[in-house]
Amino acid sequence: MLYSPIEHLMNARAQAPSHLPRAILFDMDGTLTEPMLDFPRIKADMGIGDGPILESLAQMEEPRRRQAEAILLRHEEIAARSSRLNVGCRELLAWLAAQTISSAVITRNSRRSDHPRGRSLQAQSDPGAMGLPAFADEL
Repeated sequence: MLYSPIEHLMNARAQAPSHLPRAILFDMDGTLTEPMLDFPRIKADMGIGDGPILESLAQMEEPRRRQAEAILLRHEEIAARSSRLNVGCRELLAWLAAQTISSAVITRNSRRSDHPRGRSLQAQSDPGAMGLPAFADEL
């Protein structure tokens, strides 16, 4: 049987209420949403090899950095438009709200692509359930 951190967290209340966290920070891609970013393709399009994307951008000179940032933003915006919530996300967020556990989204994606994605995914949530958490920089 595979270990499920979501199941573990949701079962923790019955086992030991004092062991629940006060807050949870989520990444967007692959956590709340189905993974949509093809990092090897993004890096190839940007011409940066296997290095980390943001760190590689920081080392570039203008205008190459502007060109690479535009490529990254294009990929992020495409992913933002096609994002879907992961299975169980709505239920987990509703459960966290019922337990009064705060949550927020942290991301390395651009604000320009992820903030609209958050609003789009919020619309996918059940009206009666807790919606997506705020972005950490909005708290």
